[in-house]
Amino acid sequence: PPFYTMPGGVGGIQYRFIGIYSFLHLNPARFVDVVSSNAAKRYGLFPRKGAICVGSDADIVIIDTSKSTKASVDSDFFYENADYTVYEGMEFRGKVDIVLRGGETVVKDGYLVAEKVGEFLKMEC
Repeated sequence: PPFYTMPGGVGGIQYRFIGIYSFLHLNPARFVDVVSSNAAKRYGLFPRKGAICVGSDADIVIIDTSKSTKASVDSDFFYENADYTVYEGMEFRGKVDIVLRGGETVVKDGYLVAEKVGEFLKMEC
């Protein structure tokens, strides 16, 4: 196929969040810094992104720490346009249970329940 039709990057980006939680064993505040706040600050999007406060976008991920996640392209939870993941077969501690985007539930019980839409945010740095 033509080069421009090939997926870019590494398949399995959806597992990076839970992988960081599972393997780095960070306290909750440090985990939020690593996966959200630091990037938002670096790219000039804080406090719209990377914070839970009045005026922020209310994008929140809730992890069920009593469950686990197994990475697989055959999973009902694999939403990428790639047919591979570098995390194939890995077992992660915890499971992304709920994701809120702008306060609206977009993932529930690990399943995507909203349209795949987003908004481009220009960096301010």
